[in-house]
Amino acid sequence: MRALRISLVTVVAVLVASALASAQSLGQARVLASPAFPSPVAAWGGVVAWVAPSGGGHRFEIVIRRGGSTRALARTSAVGWIDGVKLGTDAHGHAIVVYSRCPHSPFASGPAGSAGSDGCLLWWAPLSGGRAQRIVAAPPNTTVGAASAGSVVFAVQPTTGHEHQPARLESSTLTSHAAHALSVPTPDGATLADVSLAGSDVAFIEQAESAEPRMSPSEVWLDAPGSAPRLLAQQVSDTVPVDDSARFFDGLTLTGSDVYAFLYANRGIYPPVPSQLERIALTAGELVVAVPWMPGGSLGAFGIEDAAFDPSDSRLVLGTFSEDLTFAAPGEACSSDPSSAKACPVIVSGPVELAEG
Repeated sequence: MRALRISLVTVVAVLVASALASAQSLGQARVLASPAFPSPVAAWGGVVAWVAPSGGGHRFEIVIRRGGSTRALARTSAVGWIDGVKLGTDAHGHAIVVYSRCPHSPFASGPAGSAGSDGCLLWWAPLSGGRAQRIVAAPPNTTVGAASAGSVVFAVQPTTGHEHQPARLESSTLTSHAAHALSVPTPDGATLADVSLAGSDVAFIEQAESAEPRMSPSEVWLDAPGSAPRLLAQQVSDTVPVDDSARFFDGLTLTGSDVYAFLYANRGIYPPVPSQLERIALTAGELVVAVPWMPGGSLGAFGIEDAAFDPSDSRLVLGTFSEDLTFAAPGEACSSDPSSAKACPVIVSGPVELAEG
């Protein structure tokens, strides 16, 4: 689970009207929702998905927005935090959402084995409103999964009780009881931050441990049938920086010809370096488009919990968090007012201009 990267991510967040001028390269922006906590997000085929509370006792549900209307998938409502939300299709081509439901809050510390992504299980539900179903082939500690035509690829993470156990990437179907392993380049101690599936190709982000303890690589990989995983992009950052200069990938989207990833840049880097949406052509294996984003003013006081890019309508969706809140404290919640310094809104920006050059 990504959890709150307060010490790592301090880049952007609330794109309200007063700040639109600082994000022109990513188009106009609007607030979709103001959840009580930093929400994971997904975007695909003109649909946006996020998470909202659905009653007391730590109940949460998936909310989707499509065609200008917003509705909750009420049959996803259950006790347990939700993370790793991704949109995809089942074996019949129907739109579904895949998500990880977790017994422990991603925002609070706990004893070893009872915090973070420990015990998270993978679920899926149709956007038509049918019942949610568990993906049985995905074991506990599964944090994110992506589905296409009924196939699903998911990431199984190290636990807080076994932090250095290998991270695993596995493949199955939505209804199978067994999975088979895919290759992970450097699994020991690594975290698989995101995964995306298109046909039989899989793209994933690996945050790997380095031989140099101070340096942390963030890498985008492609796993295609019949060949070893191929490195598409890499960003190496100092994990103990004086200037808070870390950069890393998240928000991964794979199509038949390209992979999109958002490269975050923490504030504090000098000279300033923008965050950017990257598009990498799979045939050339090189960056063909990078859309920069340098948030200004009050935007630097917020961070991004999750991001998703929808190539079908060139929209970037962000789930944000406020550093004015101490989420580990009981009762802390984001403001429902999107203009508040304590808001954690879900926003959509676009259309993104993806001209070559």
